Amino acid sequence: MNITAVSRAFSRDGKISSEKREIILEAAERLGYKPNRAAVNLSRKEVKIGVLIVRFIPEYADVMINTFTSINSRTDAYKIFCDVRAVEAENNCDETYVALLDEFLREKYDGVIISVLKLGQRVSDKVDELYAAGIPTATVTADLPRSKRLFFVGNNTVVAGRMAAEYLTAHTGTGNIAVFSGDMSSALHGGLVGSFCEEVERRGGRITRVFDTKDMPSLAYSHAAEAFENSNDLAGVYVSSANSIPVIRQAVAAGIAGKIRIMTSDIFAELYGYIEDGTVCGTIYQDPVGQVELSVSKLYQYITQNKPTREKYMIVPQLIMRSNLALYRKKPQGRYLPRDTGNSIG
Repeated sequence: MNITAVSRAFSRDGKISSEKREIILEAAERLGYKPNRAAVNLSRKEVKIGVLIVRFIPEYADVMINTFTSINSRTDAYKIFCDVRAVEAENNCDETYVALLDEFLREKYDGVIISVLKLGQRVSDKVDELYAAGIPTATVTADLPRSKRLFFVGNNTVVAGRMAAEYLTAHTGTGNIAVFSGDMSSALHGGLVGSFCEEVERRGGRITRVFDTKDMPSLAYSHAAEAFENSNDLAGVYVSSANSIPVIRQAVAAGIAGKIRIMTSDIFAELYGYIEDGTVCGTIYQDPVGQVELSVSKLYQYITQNKPTREKYMIVPQLIMRSNLALYRKKPQGRYLPRDTGNSIG
């Protein structure tokens, strides 16, 4: 039996008859032979994934961008190259997205990942076109449920909203709470704020107003100035997006930081200090690193092994407080990525 036949027998898609495959695998088991997965990996074609991401909130988007690009240099992951195309917030429009997706289509990328908060019909149609061309697409953070996208990876917004409400009302009781959301026209923020408000009211609290910041830091800052101008009856604040720093800075400027309870979302460098000094009582972590790694891993496995995927993968939100903040200063990477461990990818 020649080397090529043996190699094909251990490859899922190797062109070899079932009879020969069975003979080779039985002999390998009898001799205790196991294929060298590292060597197999060296000969495997690189999987090229086009990534479209918008930097609405740079603190959050840059964590995702850095995670995508770090995958390209990992030596323990299989051959994956993420070609990241980051769109600045001011260029946010379907025309820009479609142009980039067209490029991925022309260049015949192996797969596509989209992380954009609001996606229109033109983008949905383009995802369907990618599907027809045999290029699977995954969505991250925000979904395109009516398109032919392969799967969605995102935060469990219902649970995240309820967690934030439970923790904040434990500090504020039945006091008044102001909410600063992301773009409320997106399903992501609409669902998150809705679950938060329902839980607050169920617990006897009162929502004074929901400010739609449109994911714009300048708008968040001006809305916060309005909310804090007459804040004598305000007991708490919830910022449902990563756009929390402008709100916190305005609370500091108004002299109410530490006097009212502020609940935020996610974690990044500037937020650490505010949690440590008590300005922020807690934050709900949506794990952007995990969202990126899970989307790349599942898409890679589908492309290389035709492994079935679920329609949705929901990240479990986590509550970060001063007591466990140190655990999140350097989150481990590689939890979801396929590794060259000598075994098949799980």
